[in-house]
Amino acid sequence: MLVDLIGDDLGRIDNELAKLAIDAEGTKGPVGPEKVAGSVAFQREQEMWDMTNELAAGDPAAALRRWRQLIQLDTSAEFRAVTWLGMWLENVRKALVLKRKGLGSFAICQQLRIWPQKMQEPFMKTACALGEPGAAAALDLLAEIDHQSKTGVGDAAENVERFILQVGSLAMKKAV
Repeated sequence: MLVDLIGDDLGRIDNELAKLAIDAEGTKGPVGPEKVAGSVAFQREQEMWDMTNELAAGDPAAALRRWRQLIQLDTSAEFRAVTWLGMWLENVRKALVLKRKGLGSFAICQQLRIWPQKMQEPFMKTACALGEPGAAAALDLLAEIDHQSKTGVGDAAENVERFILQVGSLAMKKAV
């Protein structure tokens, strides 16, 4: 089951087995499939979170590297990416509304639960660089790539990659 979930990368299998051993310490009996699935699913979501954090921090190159690793290790990543990117854009939109209402960056990030704390300043910088028109354009682009992926226009993973590059480029241009 572990190989089915994460692939045949021996280093990654070793890492997952070590995590499962720590989680199961003191537990009697074998580690069941539900424990394996839960552990690996959490790791997948953390990696997706890291990818959106890199994009939010204004580092599309790192986000792209993370995306490419994700699709190599997790065949279902391309189906979850639109959701995670949409959640990030919703936070961008909310941050811009709160900023317009006069809230400071720290208060905004606390309210939106932007963590770790080192991500707060880069998130706000990227959100402000995008601005409301850029965030709306990014959401339109995300809807377009989702539609294309679901209607067979292009490869879903490549469509997400295009989104990362276009939104990252837009944020970087406006930040300058």
